[in-house]
Amino acid sequence: MYIVGTEGALRADVTTGIIEVQRIGWDTKIETIVTVKGGGHGGGDEILGEEFAASMLQRLPPTVGLEEGLISAVTCFAIDEAMTSGQVVDVQPYWRQVDAVKSASEYPMK
Repeated sequence: MYIVGTEGALRADVTTGIIEVQRIGWDTKIETIVTVKGGGHGGGDEILGEEFAASMLQRLPPTVGLEEGLISAVTCFAIDEAMTSGQVVDVQPYWRQVDAVKSASEYPMK
């Protein structure tokens, strides 16, 4: 995974669990982070599966909610658009779509 932003870049290998971060600048150093987990999705699938099972079988509340999922989805859509267009993407149109759906769901048709 390689994400380039306006202040730096992040490169992550979810198979090995190694993350590299570097800020933009002439004398910046690459910061290397070695995570505990590697493997498919960096070990995230196991965590998601365990939390999902706990919420279903033990009625434990999820550690993240709908809002975090929505932020993640908008971020992913914007990243995909930026990759396709090769340009910086304004996320406001995505949030307007979210607001439109939220508004429509507040006043359901009878």
